[in-house]
Amino acid sequence: MYRPNASTVALLIAVMMARFGKTRARISNVTLKKISRRSQFRNKFLSDLRLELEEWDYILVGLDRGGFGILAISTLEGATPVTANKFIAKEIGDMKKGKLNEEALSEELTTDFVDTDDE
Repeated sequence: MYRPNASTVALLIAVMMARFGKTRARISNVTLKKISRRSQFRNKFLSDLRLELEEWDYILVGLDRGGFGILAISTLEGATPVTANKFIAKEIGDMKKGKLNEEALSEELTTDFVDTDDE
């Protein structure tokens, strides 16, 4: 049975996205399995696929609920930059002194991004 390589699968996904006409989308596991003619994905294949998709201006990420998200890299060109001086200047200083409190930073993230689906 013929199984396309990561380069061919990336080309097919890029064409699919171009025909879709949007800059971001979700791709289900079923769709990716159909395109790639695979019953399961090895890490090597997904890694190669991500690299090949970058050649076509796309980023592929796994989604928590399953499947994948795909985003055109060019859509990030006009995004607002995030700077260390504005958002983590104190932490940079603490890190230089060897006093970075990683536990507090982790807690900040889990507190700020609490899952509110159940509320």
